[in-house]
Amino acid sequence: QGLMEVVRRTIEELYVTLGPDSVSLPPSAILKAVALGITASVLSALPPALEASRANLRPVLRRSALEESARRGSWVRGGLALVLGLVSWLAISLPDGGLVLGYGSLLALLLAFACLTPLATRAIVTLLLRVVGARGGVIFRMALRGLTAQLSRTGLAIAALAVAISMSIGVQTMITSFRTTLERWLEETLPADVYLSAPGAVARQGMRLPLPAEVERACAEHPATRRVIANRFIELPGPEGDVRIAVLSPDTPTHLGIPLDRNLDTGPALARWLDGTPPGLLASEPFSRRYGVETGDRIPLRTGAGTIEFEVLGIFRDYSSDLGYLAMTRTTFERFGEAPGSTAIAIYLDESADPSVVADQLRTQLADFPGLLVRPTAALRASTLVIFDRTFQVTEVIRWLAVIVAAVGIFGALVTIELERVREIGVLRAFGLTRREWTQVVLIQTAGLGTIAGLIALPLGIASAALLAVVVNERSFGWTIDLTITISPLLLGLTTSFAAAFAAGVVPAIRMSRISIPAALREDES
Repeated sequence: QGLMEVVRRTIEELYVTLGPDSVSLPPSAILKAVALGITASVLSALPPALEASRANLRPVLRRSALEESARRGSWVRGGLALVLGLVSWLAISLPDGGLVLGYGSLLALLLAFACLTPLATRAIVTLLLRVVGARGGVIFRMALRGLTAQLSRTGLAIAALAVAISMSIGVQTMITSFRTTLERWLEETLPADVYLSAPGAVARQGMRLPLPAEVERACAEHPATRRVIANRFIELPGPEGDVRIAVLSPDTPTHLGIPLDRNLDTGPALARWLDGTPPGLLASEPFSRRYGVETGDRIPLRTGAGTIEFEVLGIFRDYSSDLGYLAMTRTTFERFGEAPGSTAIAIYLDESADPSVVADQLRTQLADFPGLLVRPTAALRASTLVIFDRTFQVTEVIRWLAVIVAAVGIFGALVTIELERVREIGVLRAFGLTRREWTQVVLIQTAGLGTIAGLIALPLGIASAALLAVVVNERSFGWTIDLTITISPLLLGLTTSFAAAFAAGVVPAIRMSRISIPAALREDES
């Protein structure tokens, strides 16, 4: 219910107004949750159940036999990790791979790193013991060796935390990359100083009633106005239904308002598009992806002069809609139909003019036309980024939930280790290990567990971000995102991993330190 308000505001600003309905919980959602819970539980219990049914009694009762089996199995899982890595690479290499293969590649990558966790844990612990050596003291060495001595327990906990932290790093890096790309795109697509648009629009559709001629005239006649560029979104019948067309009226490439990309530059292709002879179009990346359109293709559109074939002269980046659209000049459109009017006006001001002041003056002057959106460019960019940030607030909550679940898994693993090591604790305490020293052992182990998970999560997080940004986003929306790797998500991931593991180990450490020595020594070792 709390997250619904965040989602509602984003949808209303981007798409359509929603009613005040509360969260509904259909029976199908409950059934799916129950089915997923039962399936996950059964699948998790199946391997150890089969192993227990086939094992001899005496080795099963010895903990060392289980750990030896876990160490041998780590090499098998390492080989499986190579196979999963190859599967992930093949899934993203297929030229016609869809979204399912994109997510499949991400899943295979996560599983590959999870399978590598036991080997990576042993390697990191061995390296730390060699680097630190005797300088770390007995407590430090005992704690680190305990991580590999209990690999059947700690390996799963480290893998769970590493995957959770890696997805946190990956999603945050993807969001940062998307936001950075969006900021650059806004700089290129909003070159004017003030923008005026018709009321009642939604970003996904982009369809508006044309503005009255008095509005465009008032903008052009303002004393600070240097140039006015009027644009209009319309729909024309195409071979697969109505096609959204942006009718633009730039007179120079400087006022184009479209990021030039992929086979489109200030050379002949752009000159042909501006000139309109022969008639040409530009296609946005989402449109190109959705309909398989590339530079040089021809698209038949039904205009006032009949069906005309327009050549696609280039592809441009666009993040305003995942449906995509085509762009033609007003000169080209008017050759085959009536003047389209305008639904958005870009106003270029004199260098001495203040865009905020001019925007206020235009709002007052056009008060007879209610609902007009008059915004200086800086405010328009800022509001766009606010909507973007709000869109990913739900993702932020989900990321932290994943980390919390992983931390609970670590707590469970440590509690299990506590139950299994009661006699060992009693023996060590009998030989003189104090409660404080044993608490230090457990806390160093949990800190080491979190650090190892964080180190494994770093490369996995970067690889996940690359898949999310470059593969999944493009196959989902047709958007090209430039991967931007910053240090803050990596440091946050390491810190979160360490803190989550350390916090999960506090209670088990206290409980282990309070175990009664006589009671522990009476535990049957067999």
